[in-house]
Amino acid sequence: MRTQTEIQNVLASEGQVIAGKAEKDRELAYKAVSKLYLQYVKIFRTLDTCLDQMLHPQKRLLIRKLLDSTIGRILELKHDLVNLDNLEYSYHDGTMAELGLNPSEVELIVPKFVITDRLDQINYWKEQMDLARAKLKDSALEVSLGMT
Repeated sequence: MRTQTEIQNVLASEGQVIAGKAEKDRELAYKAVSKLYLQYVKIFRTLDTCLDQMLHPQKRLLIRKLLDSTIGRILELKHDLVNLDNLEYSYHDGTMAELGLNPSEVELIVPKFVITDRLDQINYWKEQMDLARAKLKDSALEVSLGMT
């Protein structure tokens, strides 16, 4: 319920930003986009936790679609931030202080569904890496002993 309220609030504030005049001041535009970006990241983290704890299959599908859409919007906003600031890295210290967030609350993480859905692939590639390491150790041992 809290996440739904946060989504409604961010959509309302996003509507106000879009409906408002185009900012001529880059700093004001950057601050507005940065605020939306941080709010979406916070929503993303909450939705990721919800999806991880959800058991109901139909609700999981709905939350997954919502999570995918949120990730897409985060990428769009990040692109806008890069265009506004001409830097790959964004610093949101002032906006985080304004919103009362700490860095751990808005840190981008790998969604849990990526890890759980791809567990078989992750284990396969881990085994492949272990085999490659073993072959390298064997070949290094042979070279050091002069067996080749």
